[in-house]
Amino acid sequence: MDSRRTFLRAVGAIGLAGASAGCIGVITGEEPAGFSAGVATVPSATLEETGYEPVGVEDVEVERTFSVAGQERRVVVTNRLAQYDKAVELPTGDSYQGALFAALTTPAVEVFGRTMNPVAELGSGELARRALGEFEGFGDLREDGTETATVLGSETEVGLFLTDAEIAAGVTAEVRIHVAEAVRAGEDFVVAIGAYPTLLSGEDDHVRTMMGDVEHADD
Repeated sequence: MDSRRTFLRAVGAIGLAGASAGCIGVITGEEPAGFSAGVATVPSATLEETGYEPVGVEDVEVERTFSVAGQERRVVVTNRLAQYDKAVELPTGDSYQGALFAALTTPAVEVFGRTMNPVAELGSGELARRALGEFEGFGDLREDGTETATVLGSETEVGLFLTDAEIAAGVTAEVRIHVAEAVRAGEDFVVAIGAYPTLLSGEDDHVRTMMGDVEHADD
């Protein structure tokens, strides 16, 4: 569905979205300050186990301009978004690529020992709301509890949410979204996200497995 691609791209644009001029003010100079993330992916053995297929790794560039002491400075961040999807078979017998998993890698943006990327401070609810707020195609976000997961060796909180989404042209279904809070991986932060129609039995376990098996590389 087009809406799932848009959702993932919106997630990829979260990095630096909430940064303030005050915290970024230590960056000076005339040229844009550039920061690029590594990549977080799911091993092929895990994909085979869970039934997901790789869609690809997309670069999502985020650019912000900040005013510091009367001067403007551009900051360009390149996030990396690894995407996976899975066919969903509805009771009607129709099949759609309606389940997805993504791992967003966004640079910490450390300047003089300070981490400038606000993703580190965002809870799962705020991450989900910022992503969904970027586009049309999903219904209202409804909280569905929390759980914990271990991502890249770090325990993190995972928010569970429900919404209604168009998984194919003219086909709307209730969708559950798992959003893990960011974990640190070297010079990056990694956010793992899974979404699938609630009619899929056992898909929550597959999302948990993929979160637990995410691997990070500096690229």
